[in-house]
Amino acid sequence: MYEIRFWFEHGGPCLWSLNRETKDKYGYPISKLELPLSESTLIKLNCLKEEYHSYLNWDAPASPSAWSEDHKKDFIVRGNDVYSILVKELGDVFQVRNEITSSVHFNQELDEYSSSNNPSNTNSNAQPNGRVEEGKMKETV
Repeated sequence: MYEIRFWFEHGGPCLWSLNRETKDKYGYPISKLELPLSESTLIKLNCLKEEYHSYLNWDAPASPSAWSEDHKKDFIVRGNDVYSILVKELGDVFQVRNEITSSVHFNQELDEYSSSNNPSNTNSNAQPNGRVEEGKMKETV
């Protein structure tokens, strides 16, 4: 089974191999063009990647992001929507780990929002609010 990490990197892709089988076939950073994804999903992934490029202050990388807390929340929501599409389109040959919230750093008081709004693919880890813990994986059906 191919295992993929969905996580944004400054200047890099958002899909990463998690096991030897995946790395051998797709490399460590995965080109989204090599995966069985629809054109619509490829466009959404590209838009998120381009938007994430603005998260980092490239003139002063150690400084805080210019993104507002609302922008960060919105990015996570849209990223989670794309994550759900990825899981569906990749099917049962792939497991996708959602680590989108670790791509965006919040102020300390928003940590709870960040962790409670990151659906993962493990139904067995569902929380009372219908969310699941970050980093858990579910076998797609």
